[in-house]
Amino acid sequence: MKGEDSSGRHLRRPLHRRHADRAQDEAQMENRPDMQRAAGHDSQTAGMVDRSLQAQLGRQLRAIFEGIEEEPVPERFVRLLEELEAREKQR
Repeated sequence: MKGEDSSGRHLRRPLHRRHADRAQDEAQMENRPDMQRAAGHDSQTAGMVDRSLQAQLGRQLRAIFEGIEEEPVPERFVRLLEELEAREKQR
C-alpha cells in the first residue's frame, strides 16, 4: 500500500519536505487562472471570498489536516468495508 514499508508500517515524509510541498501547492493555487479576479471586479459580491482570505483559509485547513491522508484506516472501518463488500458479492 502507498505510504507503507514492506512490514506494513506507515511512512511519513520528512516535515521539511511536507512544508516545501505545501508552499509550492499554495503558490500554484494562487497563480491559477481560475483563481484570478477580473479587472474591476467588485470584491464585495455576495458569496465571493478575496484571494488573500482564500489563501489564508487554505493555509489553515492544510495545517489542521496535515498528515491525515497518511494516517492508517481504523481497523473497525476496514472490517465494515469488508462486510459491505461481502454483502455486495452475495447479491
